[in-house]
Amino acid sequence: MSIRRLVVLLGFLCVLVPLGYFAFFRAEHHDANSKQNASTRSVTEDMVAKHELKNPDGTWKYTNALVNASSLYLQLHAHNPVNWYPWGEEALEVARRLDRPIFLSIGYSTCYWCHVMERLVFSDPQIATLMNRWFVNIKADKEERPDLDQIYMTATRLLNGNGGWPNSVFLTPDLKPFFAGTYFPPVDSNGLPGFPRVLEMLHDAWTNNRAQVLVAADRVTRVLEEEYGAGRTNTAALDTTLIERAVEGLKARYEPVFGGFSDAPKFPNSQALELLLDRFEFTHKTELLEMVAHTLKQMSMGGLQDHLAGGFHRYSTDAQWQVPHFEKMLYNQAQISRVLLHTYQLTGREEFRRTAEGILDFVRSEMTDPEGGFYAALDSETGGGEGSYYLWTEVEIREALGNKAERFFAYYGLGRTLEGEGGVLTLRFEEKNHVGGRDPDEVPEDLEPLRAELLRVRNARPRPRMDTKILAGWNGLMIQSYAFAYRVLRRDADLAAARLAVEFVLARMHDGAGLTRSYAQGRAELKAYVEDYAFMLGGLVELYRASGEQRYLDEALDLADEMIGKFKDPEDGLFFFSQNRGDLLVDMKDAQDSAIPSGNSAAALSLLSLASETGRSEYREMARRILEGFSGEVQRVPAGYPTMLRATQAFLIQSTNGQKITESDPVQVEVVLSKEQVVEGESFQVDVRVKIADGWHINANHASLDFLVPTEVQSEGPVEILSVDYPVPANVSLGFAAESLSVFTGEVMLRARVKVKPQEILKGTSDLAVVLQYQACDERRCLSPVKQRLALPVSILK
Repeated sequence: MSIRRLVVLLGFLCVLVPLGYFAFFRAEHHDANSKQNASTRSVTEDMVAKHELKNPDGTWKYTNALVNASSLYLQLHAHNPVNWYPWGEEALEVARRLDRPIFLSIGYSTCYWCHVMERLVFSDPQIATLMNRWFVNIKADKEERPDLDQIYMTATRLLNGNGGWPNSVFLTPDLKPFFAGTYFPPVDSNGLPGFPRVLEMLHDAWTNNRAQVLVAADRVTRVLEEEYGAGRTNTAALDTTLIERAVEGLKARYEPVFGGFSDAPKFPNSQALELLLDRFEFTHKTELLEMVAHTLKQMSMGGLQDHLAGGFHRYSTDAQWQVPHFEKMLYNQAQISRVLLHTYQLTGREEFRRTAEGILDFVRSEMTDPEGGFYAALDSETGGGEGSYYLWTEVEIREALGNKAERFFAYYGLGRTLEGEGGVLTLRFEEKNHVGGRDPDEVPEDLEPLRAELLRVRNARPRPRMDTKILAGWNGLMIQSYAFAYRVLRRDADLAAARLAVEFVLARMHDGAGLTRSYAQGRAELKAYVEDYAFMLGGLVELYRASGEQRYLDEALDLADEMIGKFKDPEDGLFFFSQNRGDLLVDMKDAQDSAIPSGNSAAALSLLSLASETGRSEYREMARRILEGFSGEVQRVPAGYPTMLRATQAFLIQSTNGQKITESDPVQVEVVLSKEQVVEGESFQVDVRVKIADGWHINANHASLDFLVPTEVQSEGPVEILSVDYPVPANVSLGFAAESLSVFTGEVMLRARVKVKPQEILKGTSDLAVVLQYQACDERRCLSPVKQRLALPVSILK
């Protein structure tokens, strides 16, 4: 915590101490998701019975303003006795008119402790009476309103030292936060104040000590404005120094036994893993690849992976990846599958390919709408029990598998049990250098029917609820993964999944005025955020690379122009988080990654990809302004900004005006024209001389493996490629490939015959160029693919 934030926090506590509340509010509000225990689940069932919310005829006793919401999370509260409002002008006007504080409750549909608070607290008519009498109560879905969630989660961490969901924040009528927590029980319990007591104390503070409350709210708001609102003035040089500092920070935090970068709870942190892979490709430091591979191996072995249906849960509650928090989020499936595929590319290890395919197949079969969009999430609970759908006892497995159970238990075991309720399936193995040890690569195929039988038994249980809303940004992430998977694995189903999802988003979630955030129950709602545009832009570019179809690049260009027009601040070139800035406390510009990459980071990375594919330098310039604008912020804690640093490295290895600005430049390109003047309609020869440094190569025009990028001279604009004569390639043997590869080494000449389209000449086009695509590799790494624009200084005579 910064000095500034600490001052604010201490100031807030000074306000509360005279009121006699501090001792009570000191109760620790850890992430509510970590408070799992069997006793709470049994209490939940009792409270559901106690607070029956239906009439004898089956109709609801209560209905509030959430009843027409398309969000599943909001619908789950539509029949609470609480007079809930959705976030919007109506609720905010009521708070101002009645001069009441706002209680803002933010959660999401697959959040276990959000469900518990809904049943135990918000379904209690007596508690609801206090809420309705003293506060204006607003419910928000964090997945539909990530702008609200980010602002007020930051406030919760400032006021509380930590945060989690449900996020419970009390605001002044002008939206300034003055108290916050996470889950509150219905009665005082385990050091936590019961929610009625919290309501009473805050009502008393608002009524009798409002001046002090407003002082506290102003102090918190000033920190939020400092964090998100003002333009960035301090900048750092765009070089590899920040990237190396981030890598060193990750190395220092790396846990060598079980992988990852933290103790419990343990998150996949896919963005950090991708940064290490990118850096490995640039520096060929094998320790970086080993850190990623070991982390992925440990993640895949434990209960974080669903070993029966495929896919990964949200995070692990322990440091060994054994017992997960059981939601399955679409953004996790997208990011983890991508990093697995990237690691498979670099290592050739089949375990990573199989695990990635398991994720992709799971999403296609379980989380895909019939029209092609991808659903947001699968819940963590069934019947009030967190994770009960996934838990097994040894007896249950033996009953299901009979005499084949011993074969299954030779490779699989049960992770730590939860209060005697059973355990989570894990893969058991020992390293090969141990006596009798085995590796995950050696899991035999005859176990597949046994897993299928257990999945059949599991599917007969009550199943977790699926949140079928479709979020544009998360779909963009998944589209990127499927398109990248096709480039790596060449499975037609992956390419088809990416295409269908793109068609769904463009047809159902673009209303002509722009992209929408969410689609549910046949309705597209809410203006999209910069992350939605950036992720979808990345997905379209990746799909263009996978399919070669120009229409996807054209759609990407249109979407990029929309994103720039809606979010770019003309004063500093940075992108606002939201279009909904009129009803936000601060105008946010974010850079730090969370469970997903930040909007500005993703925008910079996607704009650089677009610049690489089109040769349009204006996109690279916009990315540069983003990277420079946040560089001072990144400099403070580089490891917290992995996607921004991935974009920085991509910027450093892209060409600018035909010159690469990398640390080492293994490829030099020169263009030689057969003529300086050409008669209209006449073809002419363009010789592209490529000089490749010793120890390096570029792939031949017909690359030997599907995932390798071929060397190719390509058309741009009015210049049409008629033919290209490529030289005879050399054959080399490299460690990652079982057979020799066709490559170009040394100095080679590519001879292209081109002409300029006559209709374009009439338009006065004079900026003529072709594009050279290549990827430079040595024996241990490949640099990022390059599309270098080569200007043709030739005049056309009519």
